[in-house]
Amino acid sequence: MSTSDQRALIKVDAQQFRVRVGESIGLRRAAEIGETLHFDKVLAVFDDKGKAEFGAPFLSRVKVEGKVENLTVTRGIAFKKKRRKNYKRTRGFRKPVARVRILSISRA
Repeated sequence: MSTSDQRALIKVDAQQFRVRVGESIGLRRAAEIGETLHFDKVLAVFDDKGKAEFGAPFLSRVKVEGKVENLTVTRGIAFKKKRRKNYKRTRGFRKPVARVRILSISRA
């Protein structure tokens, strides 16, 4: 089975991503461009024939490796309002997002 046919379900912080080699995902964390990230929390692995392997809760011998391509910032707004009280508050913030390209899904 080649690694390009594999898909994996990984858990990063409080999010889960379904990834394939060559795809990119956006992570809400600060990182450096060119940094290699290793994801050890693999929940499941799927192949092209429809065969799946699930962990309980994680697969210990499967590792996913990715590389940070670029860093962006998304903007968010927190808005509070109390009706009929003339009370409105707007607060903005910026979330760092690291775009990570998946390099390999390997069995250790």
